[in-house]
Amino acid sequence: MASMKNMSEISFVSEFLHPTDSSSYYADILVVDSKDGLFEELNSKLAFPYFGFNWDALWDLYCDFHWIEQRYINIYHQGITQMPFHELSVYLGIVVDSCEERKNYSQHNVHFIFNSNEKDFIMDVIKKKQ
Repeated sequence: MASMKNMSEISFVSEFLHPTDSSSYYADILVVDSKDGLFEELNSKLAFPYFGFNWDALWDLYCDFHWIEQRYINIYHQGITQMPFHELSVYLGIVVDSCEERKNYSQHNVHFIFNSNEKDFIMDVIKKKQ
C-alpha cells in the first residue's frame, strides 16, 4: 500500500457542494453498505465505459480515467463505513494505491472526498493497511 504522504488526494467534508465549474467532473456516491452497492453507484456516477464489477476492474478504472474529458475529478462518498470491514479495507486500499499509480502518467487530478463523520474510522482502516 502507498504511504500516508499520498493522502493529499483524499479529504473529508461535512457537506459537499457541487460547484458550477465545468472544468471538473463530480460524482456524488450515495451511502452504500456493500461492495455490490458501491460498484453500482460508481458505475452509474462515473459512467464507466466497461466494468467487470470486481476489485481488479475498479483498480484499472481508477488508474486511468480516459473516458472523462475534464481534468479534475471529484468523487464524493456520502457514506461507506457500513460496508463489511474487509470490503471497505480493499476499497480504501485501491483508492490510496491508485492515487500513487496515477502520479506516474495520468492527465487527471482525482480527489476522493469522504464524509467527515467517517474520518476517524476511514483513517484507522487506511493506517492498518500501511
